[in-house]
Amino acid sequence: MKKMFSFKRGAGVTALMLAAVLMLSGCGAKNTASNGSDYGSEESQDQMISGEENQSQVSGGNNSAAQAANSSKTGGSGQALNGGTQTSGSTTFGSDPYANIPQSAKSKSVHVLMWRNYTPLEQKLVTGFEKKTGIKVRTTKTTENEYATKLLSLVSGNDSPDVVMIESADYPGVAMRSLQILDPTVYKLSDSFWYKPYMDVFKANGKSFAVSARGPWATEDTNYVTYYKPSVLKNSGISEDPWTLYKQGKWNWDKQKEIATKIKQKGSGYIGLSLQNQDLLMYSTGTDLVSYNGKQFKSTLSNSATTSLITKAWQQVAAFHKDGISSDWNLSAVQQGKVGLFSAIAYGMYNASTDAWFTNVPHTSADIKAVPVAGPKGSTAYTPVRVKAWGTAKNAKNPVGAAYFMRYFLDTKNCNMAGSFYNEQFREVYNTITSASAKKSIMRGEGVIDYVSAGTYGGICNDLLNSTAEQITSVLNASKGKMNTGINRANKELKKIG
Repeated sequence: MKKMFSFKRGAGVTALMLAAVLMLSGCGAKNTASNGSDYGSEESQDQMISGEENQSQVSGGNNSAAQAANSSKTGGSGQALNGGTQTSGSTTFGSDPYANIPQSAKSKSVHVLMWRNYTPLEQKLVTGFEKKTGIKVRTTKTTENEYATKLLSLVSGNDSPDVVMIESADYPGVAMRSLQILDPTVYKLSDSFWYKPYMDVFKANGKSFAVSARGPWATEDTNYVTYYKPSVLKNSGISEDPWTLYKQGKWNWDKQKEIATKIKQKGSGYIGLSLQNQDLLMYSTGTDLVSYNGKQFKSTLSNSATTSLITKAWQQVAAFHKDGISSDWNLSAVQQGKVGLFSAIAYGMYNASTDAWFTNVPHTSADIKAVPVAGPKGSTAYTPVRVKAWGTAKNAKNPVGAAYFMRYFLDTKNCNMAGSFYNEQFREVYNTITSASAKKSIMRGEGVIDYVSAGTYGGICNDLLNSTAEQITSVLNASKGKMNTGINRANKELKKIG
């Protein structure tokens, strides 16, 4: 039996959310998204987040023209672009971000839609926000699988959430159908606190649907890393440490394959490499099947350099699968010490997760480590990331209060990040992948390709996974029509944002 492509979202909420939103709009169901980039092709270079580009964008200067245009379309009256009446004010938060909160925002609660219980750290942030601002927080809790349905029922029932979490996988479908365009003055989009590279993921024609920040768990826990237990490697005759190899510039696909192969050779039940989703190797090269320039999506398969990287990545994944070296998500096997390498989101680093991954490992133990994802031989990998941001639903009653809530909730100064990691090694790796110099590959393509028919992206990946090395190119070529159908439909939606 052929192995089917699988993806485990972890802390995300997008697949059913998008399907439900499209049902509401009369469109077909849609799955999750992903958006990566390539090593320098003109058509997808804007998809990468890397080093110096980050440094320049985080200052907030790059968006001034677009923000000015947005502001002019509000007519200077404080009227929201889409959903709710807003007040005029400064374009920055100032030295004290909470000094001049309008009384109208304080008189109403901020309604937050959550897909689970708050973690202890998040609850402290909510409590701290209420104490700092005098604004009460009302939280509607649902489940990950029911997030979409709940969001839509709240909007239709005139109880729209002021604060909604969104991933790059939700764009453009969920954003355009569920979220209001953010007023740049109300949300102070030019303020240097906001992390522009992440926010640009959720922009269309200069208009923003969500805000984000660099550093906090609330935006960074969907960065991918590779976990491992040193004792499992040692017992398999492996003396090299992946984290040490990374710092030496020697952590790459070849080393990953070498370690995974040795683990698999231990016998039945052992897994060399467990992947939370099978397309991670593609993203580690900085590529995706879809690129985005802020105005339209485009297939990257028209670019030979990008296609070459994508082909090599899937050849590697297919070979791992064929040789039985890799498997899908298998957390129980990881916890049992049966997995050599386990590539998944950084959410597992958090020591107070509601579903803590490494419960059988003491928090101070050195027998659980992480390393950034491996890239091709001789190159530094891009960290795959399902970018997280926070927006406001259409017709929300307190968007101004929401802006201040997001500002507080996403500020690492308001929480003890240092004390929230399983161990100090996790903290070091987390700081590495979230630094201003880190290279990111934004995962978006799945949602764009699935825009018309849910599962198209998964079907393409499944075909690639079950191909020989020689078949990868032909499978990619055969998939272009399916890809373009979704891309064209998504671009049609983008045109509605003038």
